[in-house]
Amino acid sequence: MVSIDSLCHQLQSPNAILGLDAYGVIYNEDGVFDTIFSVFDYCHRHGIDIYMMTNNANQSISDIATKMDRFGLPIPRSHIISSACACYELPDIYAMLANHSVYVYGRQSSHAYIEAAGGRIVAHPDNADVVVLSASLNTNNHRTYRMVHEALQARPQCPVLCLNPDFFVMNRHGLKRVMGFYAHQMAIQLGGQNWIWAGKPYPMFSEVVRRILSRHGHDPSHLVFCDDNPNNVRQMVNDLDCKGVIISQTGIANHTPMTGSFPSTIVDLPICQIL
Repeated sequence: MVSIDSLCHQLQSPNAILGLDAYGVIYNEDGVFDTIFSVFDYCHRHGIDIYMMTNNANQSISDIATKMDRFGLPIPRSHIISSACACYELPDIYAMLANHSVYVYGRQSSHAYIEAAGGRIVAHPDNADVVVLSASLNTNNHRTYRMVHEALQARPQCPVLCLNPDFFVMNRHGLKRVMGFYAHQMAIQLGGQNWIWAGKPYPMFSEVVRRILSRHGHDPSHLVFCDDNPNNVRQMVNDLDCKGVIISQTGIANHTPMTGSFPSTIVDLPICQIL
């Protein structure tokens, strides 16, 4: 894999689009990485559209946009693509949620995606037609995990939709477990072979990206996609025939097992920057 020190060359292709993962590429718990401001400035000066492409399913699009405004990096709401957008962007997922009762393992802000799909939020998984896994909880996560586990154990045919398959994020203390870790663990415990995985690195996320970029008049193959998870990058490149950039030093890249070969359109960049 070729290592580069700047995004400039990747963005010089005609009609390039920049897709940035959020946590581990744009920011972490300590705030925005300093180099990101010059990336946004370069793209604005050269007319390159920036899209956020994130597995953040615990915050609504509005809340994510507000956070970016606070960072001084405003991004249009229409350019924020959360894995949870699958709820209303993908017809099969929309049909599963619309006019059905839905229990959300996650935070209040994530309810916006289910409500946009016409789902009815219920307070207990026993009363749900569908269980959606959007985010692990900072407090009492073990209690919610057990409640959902017991409900699904009693009703193994209940559909389960995981909107954030990420196992970990990197914070100042090291790797922090997030929703995907608990979701995959529960799926193994319950034999959940038919669970639906809507976020990176699954093809459903790539299809959401394809639909939104195409609706905005972009050719998805013009995308330059930056993520700190190598497997996310490879899947997007394979699905959209686009360019991929693994951001290797600010997130989980060095803690993520990489299997198989990587296309030559994928490069390594230590930190997301323009030089």
